[in-house]
Amino acid sequence: TGTINYLKLFDLIAKQNKYDEKKIIKQNIVKKEHMPMLKNYLFNLILENLRIQRSNRNDIDSQLNNLIESAFIMREKGIEKEEYKLWRKAKQMAFRHERWGYALHALLMQSEKITRDQNVTLLGENENEIKSLLEKVGNLLEYKKIRREAIQLLMRLDPQKSVRNKKEVEKIMNYPLIRNEKNGMSAAAVMEGYFTRLQFRNIMEDYAGTLKAV
Repeated sequence: TGTINYLKLFDLIAKQNKYDEKKIIKQNIVKKEHMPMLKNYLFNLILENLRIQRSNRNDIDSQLNNLIESAFIMREKGIEKEEYKLWRKAKQMAFRHERWGYALHALLMQSEKITRDQNVTLLGENENEIKSLLEKVGNLLEYKKIRREAIQLLMRLDPQKSVRNKKEVEKIMNYPLIRNEKNGMSAAAVMEGYFTRLQFRNIMEDYAGTLKAV
């Protein structure tokens, strides 16, 4: 009966253009006091099914998730050689596609395996890779902070005070990170700088500069 109620609730919600809980309760498939529990179960059931569907996709994030899950399975089964291979593969893919969260996860898990092996040479290499990764992430964060500063400025620009506006814009445009895209240590960082420059040129009606940027 519980399963039937879940299915009925799903069908009723799916048929509604706008969620109306009162109409659902009138169908007498569940008592009002049980509704929160039933909705929560249904939500988690749908989420789990979507998660399974997503794991079968072939996009980069799904591939990385699957590699990480496989690595943990190898660890649980005590197959450490294969575990290490999977962490390395996940790390390499994450670096290649700039998925820094996955890359750090893989590197730290790799570090645990190397520490268990007491391989000081590989531990040193692992530490250097983590350091390089953190530099890239720090660089991206600096670009994001400038982008935030730029958005705040654009929100309060006063068209009647163009001279002051121009000075404030030029201050941000002259930041080394913005002025030279070579300072970006990742594609994501370069794009943050690119959009900041493009947005300012457009706002300040520098259409020639906007076209050049494109």
